Formats: sequence, C-alpha cells, structure tokens
Amino acid sequence: MKGFLLNDLFSIRRLLKSIAIVYLVFMVAWGAVGKPQMPALMLGIMSISYMGNLFSYDEFYHWEKYQRVIPLSVRQVVLARYLSFGIAALVTLVLGLMYLLVMRVPLYEIGVILMGTAAMQMYTISVTVPIYYKLGVAKSRLIQLLVMLIPAGIFMGMITVLRKEFSEFTVGVELILGGVFLVLLIGILLSVRISIRIVRKKEV
Repeated sequence: MKGFLLNDLFSIRRLLKSIAIVYLVFMVAWGAVGKPQMPALMLGIMSISYMGNLFSYDEFYHWEKYQRVIPLSVRQVVLARYLSFGIAALVTLVLGLMYLLVMRVPLYEIGVILMGTAAMQMYTISVTVPIYYKLGVAKSRLIQLLVMLIPAGIFMGMITVLRKEFSEFTVGVELILGGVFLVLLIGILLSVRISIRIVRKKEV
C-alpha cells in the first residue's frame, strides 16, 4: 500500500510543479489588489485537478493491469488512492495557511477560508472518485466540472456570509461547521465503499 501511495505522489510531481507556478502568479496578482484570501481558495481548487491527472496517468500506462498481479487487495489499492488525494489536499491547505498568515489575514477569516476550502475538497473527492473508477477519465471530465461548480458556489457563499455576519467563532457557527464536516466525512466513507465495489466488479 505504501508503494502505491508513493507511486501516486511521484507520478504527479510535474503537475505539482505547474500548480506551484500558477499559484505564485495568483498570489502576486491578488496580493497586489488587496485580496490575499483568493490565492488560498484557488490553491484548494487547483489541488482537485490532481485527481483527474492521476487517473489519466493510470489509463495511459495501463496501471490497472499491474494492480491485478501484485499481492494487494482491491480495498488497499483504493484506500491508497484516497489517501494520496487526502495528502494533496492537506498540503495545499497548509500552504494556504502559511500564505494567509504571512499576509496577516485575521485568524477568524483564515479559519473560515480554510474550512470552506477543505469542505469543497472533501465533497469533490467523495463524488468524483467513484465516477472516475466507473466511467474513466474521458467521460468523467465534464461531470467533475459540473460537480465542482455547484459546491464551489455554495461554499463561496458560505464563506462570504460567515465573514460578513460574524467576527469570531460562536457556538452556532461551530455547530453548523461541525454538522457540515460530519456529513462530508460520512460521504467520504460511503465513497470509498462504492469505489471498492466498482473496482471489484471490473476485475470479475
């Protein structure tokens, strides 16, 4: 399982370099106009592209054939893939946090921005990964875009409301955010089970 995880991370290193370059451009541009919050959000959104590219590499190099001959279960292979996505999301959140701290964004706003970004990442991973396993990359690109647009609008609206209506974390805000992340966590767990079933059926 560790080998699968390392393979995912190594195979995508070129994409990560491209993301870093684009992010630096956004960071300078938005920082110059006085909106340092946007690069942190963009970094989270860009990390989601990691999923499609990783599945593209799998199809191009016929990685699924190799998976069938190694002594790992379908469950381990799928879990390694979700873990690699989780690591990519976590790295982008840490980088976003560092940037927001350097730009001296208020701590409450930092918390709202990062939690909104994390929620969007969790939602996108839970919905699109089973679709990639089921339909493949070519058929899933448009679906991923549609899946991302709706939650992106919702989470951006949530961030805007929380920033305007509250200046600190209250019990009500904490309950709302806690409920959102609980639902998303359940979604991730269901997504893993669905992906495992899809991959097992393909191997039959």
